[in-house]
Amino acid sequence: MTVLVTDRQGKPLADVEVGVTGPAERDGTTDAEGNVAFRNMGAGTYRLRFEHPDVVTLEREVSMQAGRTLRTSAALNPAPSPPSPLEQEPVAPPPTPAPELPPPGSQPPTSLSIPDVFETNYIGKNPSRMSAVGCAGVATATLIQLRDPLAEHTHADADEALYVVAGEGVVRAAGRDISLTAGTLAMLPRGTAHIITRHGSRPLVLLSILSGPPCTAG
Repeated sequence: MTVLVTDRQGKPLADVEVGVTGPAERDGTTDAEGNVAFRNMGAGTYRLRFEHPDVVTLEREVSMQAGRTLRTSAALNPAPSPPSPLEQEPVAPPPTPAPELPPPGSQPPTSLSIPDVFETNYIGKNPSRMSAVGCAGVATATLIQLRDPLAEHTHADADEALYVVAGEGVVRAAGRDISLTAGTLAMLPRGTAHIITRHGSRPLVLLSILSGPPCTAG
C-alpha cells in the first residue's frame, strides 16, 4: 500500500504520521514527497489515520484486493490557528454590509444537461472531480464526483442542497449519517460541518447547490 498525502492545493506534506489498522497494523511517516509505503499488507478493509500538528486529523477507510498494490491519497485541511491572548476586552467589529444582489431580471435564465456535463467531465481514476455548472443570484451549482472521501468542511455563509445523481454513499453531518442513493436530496444548513464518503465500486455523483452570497459566473 502506497499513500500520498497533500494539502488541499495538492502540495505534498512531509512528516505526517500515518497509522493503519485492520487485518494488519502499520505506522509510518510521509517523506519529502508526501509518500509513505506499507509492505506485506493482506487483502481487506483498513482504516487510515493522518496526524500532524499543522493539519486537522483525518480518518478514512480503504479496501485492498488480493494480489494488487493499492495506491491511495488524502488531502488534509490546515489546523486552525490558536487564539492569541487578549489584554483587553475585544471590540466588536463593525457590521458587515449586506452583499449587493443583482437587480431582478438582470441575469438571463440558463439550462444544461447534467448527463452531458457528467460524460464530458468524467472523474476517471481521479480521487475526486468538481465541475461548476452554473450560478444565478445567490445560488451556485457544482457537479461533484467522488471516489475518495471529501474531507470534513463547512460552508459558513451558504446553505447546501445535495442531490444524488448516481452512486451510493453517506454524508456525516451534525453527528448523524445520512444515506445517499440516486434520487436522494440532503439539505445542510450553513455552518454544518460534514464529510461525504462513497460506498460501492461506482463513483458517487452529486449536484451541490449553495445558496448564500451572490455568485460570480466563471
